[in-house]
Amino acid sequence: MQLTIEQAFQRGMQALDRGEINQAESILSAIAEVDASNAKVHYNLGLIRLKSGCPEAAISGLVSAINTDPSLTEYWIGYINALAALNKTKELKKAFKDAKKNGVPAATLKHLKKRNQSAIASISKLMQKEVPNQLLHEIHSLYQQSKFELAIQKIDSLVKEYPYSAKLYYLSGLINDESMDKKGQSIESYKKALELNPEFVEAHFNLGSVLRRTGDIQGSVKSYKKAVRLAPQMHQAFNNLGAAYHDLGNHKFAIENHKRAIELNPEYSEGYLGLGVSLIADGKKQEALQIFKECFALMRGNTAHPDHRSFKLISKAKIDFDISQFEYLADVTDQTERFKTLASLYKKISSEINWQSETDVLLLSDRHKELLKH
Repeated sequence: MQLTIEQAFQRGMQALDRGEINQAESILSAIAEVDASNAKVHYNLGLIRLKSGCPEAAISGLVSAINTDPSLTEYWIGYINALAALNKTKELKKAFKDAKKNGVPAATLKHLKKRNQSAIASISKLMQKEVPNQLLHEIHSLYQQSKFELAIQKIDSLVKEYPYSAKLYYLSGLINDESMDKKGQSIESYKKALELNPEFVEAHFNLGSVLRRTGDIQGSVKSYKKAVRLAPQMHQAFNNLGAAYHDLGNHKFAIENHKRAIELNPEYSEGYLGLGVSLIADGKKQEALQIFKECFALMRGNTAHPDHRSFKLISKAKIDFDISQFEYLADVTDQTERFKTLASLYKKISSEINWQSETDVLLLSDRHKELLKH
C-alpha cells in the first residue's frame, strides 16, 4: 500500500527518534522533492542537517520552511542557529529584523541574541585556529605509507579540536576516495571542506572527479565549473570538465574545454586524448586522428628532443596510465598493431623496474630510455 505524505513524514520522524539520521534525512528529502511547499518537512530536514554538523546544507531547508510559513517561531530559531553556526553575522542581523517583523516574541529574540553572541565569539576563535603544519605532515606521512585507516583516525581526532579546518576535511575526502574507495564518505568530506572554504579549488576539483565516477555527471560539471572559475589557469580542471560534458553527450562543450586545457598546457597528453575522443563522437574522425598522433608523440616523448623528460623520469602510475591509453588508441584508431606493440613494450619495461610505490618517480636506465625511443 502506498504511503501518504503524512505517513511517510511520520516514518522519517520515527527513524530520527531511533537515531537513524541518514534514514530520516533520506525519507524527508524524498518527501521534499514531491511536496516542495511542506514547511515542516523542510524545517525538520534543516534541523537534521544542523545537528549533523552541516549548517550550510541546513539553511536551504530552513529558508524554505520560513518562506512557506514565516509566522512560526521555531522556524526562525532553527534558521538563526544555523547562521550562527556559520558565523554569518551580516545575515544574522537581517534574520533578527525579519523575525521581529514576523511576530517572533521579543523575549525569544533577546535570548537568541545573547546565546548566539557567545556562540559566535567561540566560533570565531575556533575558525581562526589553524591545524599545525606538523600535524598535517603526519597525516601525509601516514597516507604515503598506505596507513589509510590510521590517517583517517588521526583526522577524526583532530576534527574535534579543529572543527573548522577545511584542510582536514579535504584530506579525509582524498584518502576515503583514492585509497579506501569510500566514495560516499569522500563526497561528504569534500562538501564539508567547501562549506568551510567555498574557494577551495582542489576540493571543487576532487569533488567533481568523485561525482563523475559515481555517475552524478551534472554534479560533476557544476564542481568543475566552480574550479575553473576560481582557477582559470588550471588545465586539468578544463580537461575534466570536457570529459564530463562528453559523458552528457554535449560534444561541442567537451571539445571547447579540451582545447582550452591544451591551450593552457600544450604538453598535456590527457588533453589531446580527451579532445580526440570527443572529436570522434562528434563525427570528426580525420581531425581526431591528427590529435591522436600528437597525443601519441607526447606520451612517448618527442623524438626530436631526446632529453625530453618522458625519457628520463617515470612513475608506475604514469606508465600504467600510458599503457591504458595505448590500449584505448589501439581500439579507436586505424593503427591497432602499432599501439598494441607500444602497450606491450611499456608493460615489459614496467615489469623490469623495481617499483617501491605507485607514486615514486624513478630515473629510467639507459636501456629503457633507448627502448622508449624506438
